[in-house]
Amino acid sequence: MQENKMRTSELVGQCVDGLISEKGLDKLDKKNKDEVKKMLSDSLTEQINRSILYALPDEKLDELESAMGQDDFSEGRLQQIIESAHLNGDEIVKETVERFRNAFLAIDTTSMFRQEARA
Repeated sequence: MQENKMRTSELVGQCVDGLISEKGLDKLDKKNKDEVKKMLSDSLTEQINRSILYALPDEKLDELESAMGQDDFSEGRLQQIIESAHLNGDEIVKETVERFRNAFLAIDTTSMFRQEARA
């Protein structure tokens, strides 16, 4: 379970680094670049998690809702429910990353970072 979390975290980091480079934002000063990295990482992670939850069948969503109401609910229990759904997690992540990438690359960031990139 911890391995999946680590793997996703590493994947998100690699994707974000690639997006920053692809968008030409790697010329930003460290502070702004770190802020962009955090924003993109948080957003991509949230979208991946949301995509996985949306892919759960109704009975697993019901199970998750019930489990979340218990005092002993944990991240481990969440992971068990997700794993028991036998989702193709790699495909869900791949599709989510691709949608995120396309959306981010479509944004005109030149005016947002014009001064920082010149420095």
